[in-house]
Amino acid sequence: MMHRNFHRAFLCLVLVSAFTGSLVLAQNHPGSRITGPIDERVRVTLKGNVHPLAQLRYDQGAVLDSFPVQRMFLVLRRPPEREDALRQFLEEAHTLGGTSYHKWLKPEQFGELYGPDDSEMTTVIAWLQRHGFSVAHVTKSKTAVEFSGTAGQLRETFGTEIHTYLVDGEEHHANDRDPQIPDALAPVIAGITPMNDFPAKSYTKVLGQASFQAETHAITPQWTLNTQPLLALGPSDFAVQYDLNPLYTAGVNGNGVTIGIISLSNVDPTIVAAYRTLFGLPAGPLNVIIDGSDPGQNGAVVEAHLDVEIAGSVAPGAAINLYAATGTTVQNGLVLAAQRAVDDDQATILSTSYGICEQSLGSAGNQFWANVWEQAAAQGQTSFVSSGDGGPAGCDDFNQPQAAQHGLAVSGFSSTPWNIAVGGTDFFYTSYNGNAASQNSELAIYWNLTPAKLPSTSLLKPIPEQPWNRPFGLNLSTSGVYDPPPATIVAGSGGASSCASGTGAPHGSFASCTAGYPKPSWQTGEGVPADGVRDLPDISLFAAAGENNSAYPICAFPNECTQVNGGTALLLAGGTSASSPAMAGIMALVNQKFGAQGQANFVLYPLAAQHPTVFHDVTVDSNNVPCQQNSPSCTLSTLKDNTLGFFTLGQFYAAAGYDQATGLGSIDANLLVKYWNSLTFTSTNTTLNLSQTSFSHGTPINVTVTVSGNGGTPSGNIALVTTASPSMNKGLSELTLQSGTASATVNNFPGGNIKSRRDMPETPSSHLVSPVLLQSTFLRKIVPFRCLETRSTPPATPFCLSPTALAIPTAHLLLSMHSRRELALLRVHWMAFPPELQPSPTRRALALLVPRA
Repeated sequence: MMHRNFHRAFLCLVLVSAFTGSLVLAQNHPGSRITGPIDERVRVTLKGNVHPLAQLRYDQGAVLDSFPVQRMFLVLRRPPEREDALRQFLEEAHTLGGTSYHKWLKPEQFGELYGPDDSEMTTVIAWLQRHGFSVAHVTKSKTAVEFSGTAGQLRETFGTEIHTYLVDGEEHHANDRDPQIPDALAPVIAGITPMNDFPAKSYTKVLGQASFQAETHAITPQWTLNTQPLLALGPSDFAVQYDLNPLYTAGVNGNGVTIGIISLSNVDPTIVAAYRTLFGLPAGPLNVIIDGSDPGQNGAVVEAHLDVEIAGSVAPGAAINLYAATGTTVQNGLVLAAQRAVDDDQATILSTSYGICEQSLGSAGNQFWANVWEQAAAQGQTSFVSSGDGGPAGCDDFNQPQAAQHGLAVSGFSSTPWNIAVGGTDFFYTSYNGNAASQNSELAIYWNLTPAKLPSTSLLKPIPEQPWNRPFGLNLSTSGVYDPPPATIVAGSGGASSCASGTGAPHGSFASCTAGYPKPSWQTGEGVPADGVRDLPDISLFAAAGENNSAYPICAFPNECTQVNGGTALLLAGGTSASSPAMAGIMALVNQKFGAQGQANFVLYPLAAQHPTVFHDVTVDSNNVPCQQNSPSCTLSTLKDNTLGFFTLGQFYAAAGYDQATGLGSIDANLLVKYWNSLTFTSTNTTLNLSQTSFSHGTPINVTVTVSGNGGTPSGNIALVTTASPSMNKGLSELTLQSGTASATVNNFPGGNIKSRRDMPETPSSHLVSPVLLQSTFLRKIVPFRCLETRSTPPATPFCLSPTALAIPTAHLLLSMHSRRELALLRVHWMAFPPELQPSPTRRALALLVPRA
């Protein structure tokens, strides 16, 4: 009889607090996962690690064996139990009232608690050195090993070659096939950061130079505008648009806070100083931190100056750290600069104005950016990343005069769960399709059109906003009419994460995308798509480049921002490259008041529900862009708007609440700081029921979740998602609460990890969960229980846990009843069966424990 019971493996579900699990698991030292000798003949392929443009038609052949391949990162994989522990710590560190709330880690602590075992690191390093590579260092987080060598050593060790590729007349270098590693090292090595020199996109759109004339106090562009006048959004105008002046008056200007800029170029400090002088800003500290060799002031110098100057103008009291690194033929300098900024842990706010779409990043590239922003969040660093300048066409080149060809996509730099993706807005004037007189009349409502000497404030009051969209925006410059050629897709980017993992093509890139990042617990509220994945952007700020007469004035070249022959040269630019450092500046004011915040989306989304006036909700137009007929996601528009008759991607339109054109909207900075620490949470009781508590894999199971509590009827979504490491897998099911109850039939419960997350836009809450009984069929009796206090406010009923269940090493099924800030976790433990009694996958079963009534 007992043998028949052993023909099924059972999962036992127990409610525990997030912190308890992280404390227990983080202290465990699981030992090496490298359990046997390294046999170079038995190898595994690290799939999805070839750039999409490394194609045979562009291939010019392999480089010489002596060709240097320098500063590569071998990306490491955490033990599963430490990965789970890290996720639990991150939830607890961002949970108001938790014992780990805002108890941020140092990089060394992060590596010690959540990195691979030291013996594994030693084995991996020794393996690299045996193959002739030099190992520079292990990152403080123990997430990567920096190593260098030659193309010949790379081929001999990893089975991949570096080739030269000629694409559109430009020479590039990249690996030609997926790398391979010995099977014995596969539990520890996740991949190698992208081995190519295809550049990341800078999300800056430069209009050109303009001249400020001291005699007339007028700004005159050195190019032809479709409309006049030119109304540059200077620092004082930005302060009016986003309500910063009350904060400045109160002395809240970023003092004592450091903003880190991730850059490919150095800057000229004298030009930055001249910019601050011209616009009446106080002198501020600028620290340049070079990782490796100095890249100098190169083709990315405009981007670097824009980032430094905009961040410093919004937070004039903050210190600015510029992190820059020289890339190599097989390493992007941004990877080096970002890792240095996070490992340094000096800046509590980071801004990155570059991106590469998820599909082009590949498996290891996506893994790196998820890792680095996750580490930053655990250290209390808030990472802002530009969403992009190509609308929903994240894999297309927005700098080319052509329609989108590659369908819907987003940047992998900004799509991780641990960064804040910043999109772009433009000003919206209802007279956009009127005559010059009506347009000037409306402009005079918002702007002082009398030229004034800088520094001056020309903006009279905040202007309504729309998604930044050059082709289909309701723009003064086009009267809202798209009239190609030339075609353009310049627009603020947004959309759903869709390609953080994929299926490999024969040449090594993703042949097709299989999944995006699962929707984070904090991404909930009115308008948030019930798509089970991470959506972009989170918030947006002004990013336009002249479509409605305005852009940012900056200085990047010698003699700019200084008077020459009675005039002062300026550079006018836009792009989400400006939105990200601008938001970093606003965040510096929050940090001055309340300290480091880590992943600020844990606060931003609940604020949108409880204090909607913090956001300027954008509800007109879209970031939709034209596309080439017969390309992915491209359809002929039949909408009754200015897209009618054009082939477009059809996405995304602004609407009340969250949308994938502008996220939560733009910001009222004064109200953001005022309400930052004013969130309130009510308690709820949550019950999970399954129609069967023991079943074979694939059996349709009726799932019902009931949520009740004070302060209104809970609403929102419940998502069941797997939590494999890395967390790139699809959701199992998503349920919508109706009058506090959600039901569905699910037939795809796997034998591994599952996470359920509840979204509550109406009544965000912590959770009180009744004690649960754990009945073990394996033991044929009810085992004793140990009760633990939960970490919630107000205190919840203690959770009662089986010591037997706690002792079993397993994967976990996570039920995070999302409450904006409070999570309850359902842990799933595989019962320990003797090897001879382990069931086959087709006969695997599941036993589910539910709270007692």
